[in-house]
Amino acid sequence: MVGRIEGFLVKADNICNYVPIVSSANNLIDLFQKCVVLPFLSKTTVANSHYYTHLQQKTAFRCILLLIPILGNILIAIYDLATRKYNDKAYMLETVSKDGFALKDAYYLLKEDPDVVNAAADEDVRALWYASPKLKGDKDFMIARVQEDNDAFDYVSEELLFDKEFMIAMLEEGIDAASYADDELFDDKDFMLAAIKRNMFVIRNASKRLKNDKDFMLAAIEHGTITLKYANKKLRDNEEFMLAAGEVDYRAFDYTSERLKDDKDFMLAAVKINKFTLEKASDRLKNDKEFMLAAFEINEHSSRYLGDRLKDNRDFMLDMIKEDRHAFNYASDRLQHDKDFVLAAMAIEFDVYYSVSKKLKDDKDFMLAAVAQDYRALYLASDRLNADTDVVRAAMKNNRAARFTAKVDVEGPLEKVFNFVACR
Repeated sequence: MVGRIEGFLVKADNICNYVPIVSSANNLIDLFQKCVVLPFLSKTTVANSHYYTHLQQKTAFRCILLLIPILGNILIAIYDLATRKYNDKAYMLETVSKDGFALKDAYYLLKEDPDVVNAAADEDVRALWYASPKLKGDKDFMIARVQEDNDAFDYVSEELLFDKEFMIAMLEEGIDAASYADDELFDDKDFMLAAIKRNMFVIRNASKRLKNDKDFMLAAIEHGTITLKYANKKLRDNEEFMLAAGEVDYRAFDYTSERLKDDKDFMLAAVKINKFTLEKASDRLKNDKEFMLAAFEINEHSSRYLGDRLKDNRDFMLDMIKEDRHAFNYASDRLQHDKDFVLAAMAIEFDVYYSVSKKLKDDKDFMLAAVAQDYRALYLASDRLNADTDVVRAAMKNNRAARFTAKVDVEGPLEKVFNFVACR
């Protein structure tokens, strides 16, 4: 009904342009509406009204000229007759298909005709500048145009930038719609997740409410754990939330609060989710025997994360070597050069010898004790000690098979005969 009334008013206004005296009164009213009424109407209201769009498109010069009876009517009639082709859809379709910018001269009703505007935009997307505000505010039309050419987004109406459905559609088309979004959309969970999916750093613009929303932040983490950097501090200090975040991506523990990193129960739960999380534990926990032993039960390679104090604890490190021979590699430098400690470690696990320092492998006193404990140590001794008769004899005393490893023959002729007969 409203549309019919507006259509009637537009036709009446057009007819009055050619009637002297009547046109003067009519255009005086038009000027009043253009100068007093239209400025207070929203763009959406004007774009959605056939009558107000007609008034907006009608130039002030035309209205002033029509205030002059007879002469004004004659001049306008001549002008309309000369430009009537721009009101012909068939003519304009043919014209804009060759030159998109010809849309500028089209009658205002044709500037909101999808067929004409599409033809112009297909020729040159910049022709959308001349499309009617109503058409540039049409969601379906503009989505279709952007799908054809992303540059069409530069011409959407301001109202569409506030439309959640439209802006999400733009994100799906690869448009950086978040750069044009307002605070209301930054507080909308669906829009922000769609934006973060395209660019995780958009999380910086999320509202405080969303940054403190557990469900939202967990969903955001799926697109990149760095999003957690922008979560509310209280959320990163929430045990339940951080464990849930770790389940999504263990790297979320990089953003755990310092308090939780020092919480024994939390960190053990985190290590159960991912063994590498132990690296994030506080120095206090890494030097806590009870905690590290509990962590070792979860991850047998926890030795690498030991605190400096525990790495230098002789008894503790020997206990660790019993469970994991690689623990020797993480003992303090002091212990790794302590002869008694190294011999004790080798007694537990001979493979420890492969990690013994070159300095000890060239230490005669150490090597004498080592080969006496296990003749195989001779194989890894320095070249100098592998050819040392004292060391070789000590190794052979432990096990005569050591002679096959030695770089020097320490058996005399009679000793060789005796050993051969003994073997027979």
